[in-house]
Amino acid sequence: THFDILTATLIMSFGFSIGDFITAIGLVNQLRKDFAGAPSQFKALSDELRNLEIVVRDMDVDQHNKSLSTEQRSELEEIAKACRDLLAEIQNLISRYCEINRSHGIRKTWKRLRWEPEDARDLRNRLSSNITTLNAFNGRHTRDNVSTLLKHKSNQKDRMCLDWLSPTTHAERQSEYIRLREPGTGEWFLQSHEFQSWNQGIGRRTMFCPGIPGAGKTILSSVVIDELEARYCDDPQVGVAYIYCSFQNINDGSQKPERLLSVIIRQLLCGISPLPTVVQRLYDKHEAKGTRPITAELLSVLSCITSSLRLWFLVLDALDECTLTDTLRFLDILASFRTSDSNMRLFATSRFIPEIMTKLHTDAVVKEIRGQKSDITRYLEASMDELPSFVTRNPDLVQEIIVGITDAADGMFLLARLSLSSLKGRSTVRDIRSHLKGLIDGSKSYDKAYDNAMQRIDSQNTDQKNLAREVLSWITCARRPLTTAELLHALAVDLGDSNIDEENIPDLDFILFLCVGLVVVTGDRTAIRLVHYTTQEYFERTSSRWFPDADKTMAATCLTYISFEAFQSGICLTDSEFEARLDNYPFYCYAAKHWAHHISEETATQDLAMNFLRSPPKVEGSVQAIFAIKAPSNKGDYCRQIPKGFTRLHLAAYLGLADIVRYLIHTSDLSLQTTPSDRSPLGWAAYAGHASVVDIFLGSGHDPYEVDVNGRTPMSLAAYKGQTSVIVLLISYQVDPSYHDVDGQSPLLQAVDQGHREATRVLLENNAAPDCRDSDGQTPLMYAASNGWTEIAQLLLTKSADPNLQDIYGRSALGWAVETANSALTKILLDHGARVGLHNSPASISSRYDVAFLFHDIHAFEAPRQHMGRIQHKEHRLNCPFCPSDGRPVYPAFGSLKRHIGVHHFTAGCYVCTELSCMNGIKRTSFLRRDRFIQHLASIHGQFNLPPEYTHQRRESMPHPQCCPVCKVSLSSWGAFWYCVKHHVYNPSSLCQLDQGPGFDETKPQEPSSIDAK
Repeated sequence: THFDILTATLIMSFGFSIGDFITAIGLVNQLRKDFAGAPSQFKALSDELRNLEIVVRDMDVDQHNKSLSTEQRSELEEIAKACRDLLAEIQNLISRYCEINRSHGIRKTWKRLRWEPEDARDLRNRLSSNITTLNAFNGRHTRDNVSTLLKHKSNQKDRMCLDWLSPTTHAERQSEYIRLREPGTGEWFLQSHEFQSWNQGIGRRTMFCPGIPGAGKTILSSVVIDELEARYCDDPQVGVAYIYCSFQNINDGSQKPERLLSVIIRQLLCGISPLPTVVQRLYDKHEAKGTRPITAELLSVLSCITSSLRLWFLVLDALDECTLTDTLRFLDILASFRTSDSNMRLFATSRFIPEIMTKLHTDAVVKEIRGQKSDITRYLEASMDELPSFVTRNPDLVQEIIVGITDAADGMFLLARLSLSSLKGRSTVRDIRSHLKGLIDGSKSYDKAYDNAMQRIDSQNTDQKNLAREVLSWITCARRPLTTAELLHALAVDLGDSNIDEENIPDLDFILFLCVGLVVVTGDRTAIRLVHYTTQEYFERTSSRWFPDADKTMAATCLTYISFEAFQSGICLTDSEFEARLDNYPFYCYAAKHWAHHISEETATQDLAMNFLRSPPKVEGSVQAIFAIKAPSNKGDYCRQIPKGFTRLHLAAYLGLADIVRYLIHTSDLSLQTTPSDRSPLGWAAYAGHASVVDIFLGSGHDPYEVDVNGRTPMSLAAYKGQTSVIVLLISYQVDPSYHDVDGQSPLLQAVDQGHREATRVLLENNAAPDCRDSDGQTPLMYAASNGWTEIAQLLLTKSADPNLQDIYGRSALGWAVETANSALTKILLDHGARVGLHNSPASISSRYDVAFLFHDIHAFEAPRQHMGRIQHKEHRLNCPFCPSDGRPVYPAFGSLKRHIGVHHFTAGCYVCTELSCMNGIKRTSFLRRDRFIQHLASIHGQFNLPPEYTHQRRESMPHPQCCPVCKVSLSSWGAFWYCVKHHVYNPSSLCQLDQGPGFDETKPQEPSSIDAK
């Protein structure tokens, strides 16, 4: 019958492979239809079938594309079997209580009942129980899926956190170097008594291994790392971290101590999930604001991680390939981990640099690294197949080569490698033996090996020789390390090209072959470099010999590239469009930024430059490539955040092209020199430090007091950037070194604020007023104290700067020194007569909060540094608590941050426009920010180049904020306001903790005044 067919289908459906729930839903639904017209006594059973349909439908949604475990499949099969049996019984029940009414065809009719049959009630209860069981299974599986999802999400955040800490782990370098190791190399070192004692923690915990250039220090470091990782890979209580320093990265910031600490932390966190809370908090604190952790924070995290370990190793290779300042600072930072009871063991390599040796030699096991004959022999034996086949077929010749090169190398792996490479092009046995004799009898210096390599390059055909020399000249003479893509595009450019020709881009492997081992690429082939830093030193000494026309060729290549027709469209309007341009033309940024550094006096190159400068769209495009920098603080399209009105004269002045500037001044129409822009060509020349260009402008009658859009004069711009030569030149033109710009800043204030000691000295020696003040009454000595510039403060004091002057908030230089926890500067100020207890301000600001704020813990300077609070002036990077979180500026010290807040958010005065059109008698036109006031005067009233007195006379005093803008605590003075600001800067997650005092009522917080809100 129809019911039997339905039952059989239903049974098959629930006995199928798990997942075919759509069919089951249809069958259950059909069974419910069979209850249509049934007596009310069957309604409860029909409702339970409906509930089963809902649960099965949920199972379909939940199980779609999800795999079940074996245990889960077994459990679901048992539930399915129970449901199958139960539905079959329900079908039988329907058959018992229905009969066929033949008068109406084959139509079923229900028997009349007065109450729910016992068997129907039993089936309903069992069906309800099965639904409960199925719901329970579904709930457990959902929880498992949620748990898996949360774990996956947590792992994703961990990965983001690790990538934020450091985008590199140096693991790729370890893989690259250990791959170059021949089996057995370095075993002598691992078995040495010194290494075994260090590894086992017997005696000193630092091992320092100096060595001559090319001795194999880096390969040996990779051997040590491999040994440590293999020995302790199964011990979660032991960590291994390592750093490979490289001369290629010496100027890119990746080898600053903070970056190296981040790499170490990331390596020690490898395999730990979830990440420790202290790491997650550090990420949450900085990532959203686009800031980086300071040294103190990184050290705190590193200490937390290593304190949970029984032992951890740190391997530092090639410390001499960092700047000496960074190396010594990094070793000082690590000093706290190198105590006798520390759980850290340090292994370091370097050339024989006296300063580094002094830092490490005194408390370390010292073992010099020299290439062992056995290791060099092993390397040569493994490399014989690189020589022509007639060599490998002659065992006596092979042995002669190995012995000869090993003796000539004298413990230097690099010389062995270069010597072997020099034999690859030899065509006869006599030629091999003759060259080998020259290696043995000749100089053992690297210069001899590099000379031989260049002779091999010159022995190639003309095209190959020229290409190899061009590659070496670009890598040697480029202003920064080039990527592989940048170099290949540069090599593809021919004079006269109007676009890049993909068919002219040389093959990378062919380039490496032509350069006879002097050039190598990284493992991912994205970066290309010389084989060793001694190679770089060699070519820098001999560049005039090998690359006499390098700059001429490079300038022509850069100018041809930035003159491509593809850039005739000018600037890109969106970030995606700009980034697509850089992807298609990877050499564009380098060419735009550095063509002027390579330009020569040759007429041909000058003509190329002028042809480029005659195209305003191409000039604008190159300006975008120079100034558009992607950074977390950018708002909107960063590609549009570039200087406005940048003409060819602006560009030539900024790049320091004196001859071109002179030509443009004398041949261009006046509109080129007076185009509305953010800054004049003279200002850009001063900013960039091109004294010869500044001299041309001044000699042509340009105003040395002209201001840019921010009100800065050329002297202020030069002082801000520390361009001493420009400052000297401007003074020779009788420019007043004490002239205040429209923002109330003098050149001396600018130089001191940025920490330029030499510029400060020059200004003071040329009669710049040492006690000049800004609009808030702050002096250069206060700037120096707030930023921690101790040497500059001493320089100011020798020029009779007054340490007892106060700003409009009642702050003195001593107050700043105390706040920044600078004990040395505090003592210097006290020795020069600074008085403790000054807190009466010209604006009648006086309260107990001012005293507490300015002079808290004044007697604690003799205590250890950790008792001075969390302030470490040279390491902090402070965020403004009032700026939007997606673009908060960062400041090196609270003094700089305070000036930002005073200008952009809260000030002790406002600026009132007294022009007739703005004095309408109802509402004054006033501004809290000086720059907005200056812009208003320029755009509305056409007033430019205003003397400082104009704005000073229109400045009116402002009341202090009535309450803390962050936590709404009532305030009684400007001093209390700054106390709160400082608290929120250093403790962003907590409320102010002001003591009770006059005017303070914590129970009645007030809203900020309307003018503060403005």
